[in-house]
Amino acid sequence: MFSLLLCLGFAHCANAAILFYKQTLVVTVTGAGRAMTRNYTGFTLIDGSTGDVVFVSADVKSKRFKVEQPTHRLSVVQFSTTGARTVLQIQSGAGEGLNAKGVNNWLNIGALQPVASPSIFVVGGCDAYVPSGLPDSYSFEYRGAIIYDKTDTVDATHNGLTLAGGTDKVRQLLTARGFTED
Repeated sequence: MFSLLLCLGFAHCANAAILFYKQTLVVTVTGAGRAMTRNYTGFTLIDGSTGDVVFVSADVKSKRFKVEQPTHRLSVVQFSTTGARTVLQIQSGAGEGLNAKGVNNWLNIGALQPVASPSIFVVGGCDAYVPSGLPDSYSFEYRGAIIYDKTDTVDATHNGLTLAGGTDKVRQLLTARGFTED
């Protein structure tokens, strides 16, 4: 089902590529009588042929990053006769999860044909759960943007990277910036 939905949004599935997106997220965590805000950077990778997603979040303050292949839903919604919107929902806790929505544009991926996908996803959403080892529940509110990274996408296309290869590239990029993987 993900491939079918993805092919509707990515107009040329034969040219499927690993799409790189850079992310900037602010997460407000509320619980145990206090609230704190954390800033994250990182990458979201989308496999244009399978709809698989790798989400790499890097905590700016602690310089630590985490690689996840989260439970997600990727769908394309036709909103007019000439346009479509892609919605990426990453589920994690008891809430709606992280929701990212963007209007499809033709993106250069380094192949003969471009693909239709958002150049920018606007991020929102919230979750609530009890983190492992803690007695209280916490709420997590997400906001930010996930922005198409043409340079890394074209490089991945030219080098024939798979989702695993793209993930390894992201690990190298973040490690070179002084981040450590959890």
